Amino acid sequence: MEKFAVYADMGSVKISTHDISLFFANELGDGKHYVYIYEKEERKEAETKIKKMKFVGHFTVKEPDKVFLCSYDCDEIPVYLFKEIGRYFVYAMEGTIVIMYCDNRING
Repeated sequence: MEKFAVYADMGSVKISTHDISLFFANELGDGKHYVYIYEKEERKEAETKIKKMKFVGHFTVKEPDKVFLCSYDCDEIPVYLFKEIGRYFVYAMEGTIVIMYCDNRING
């Protein structure tokens, strides 16, 4: 698991590829909030953390090291590159975001 402090002026966390950006509500609003990223081998640990959180969406990584978490929802500064090909689920609660690797299905 990796933890990142990120910042919002649109109340969201931003996932980007330089070609397209996705925004997921952080359930808090503007300011500093935290993102926890759980890759494939850490899925069990993530499932414990998300029990009371709200599912806010998902995204698919089709090429490793092309999709990234941004440090600020109004900028393109990468702080984490997603390494695993597959689907990632996004959960939020009061400014805490969990991004969890789900599976390797990229066409679903």
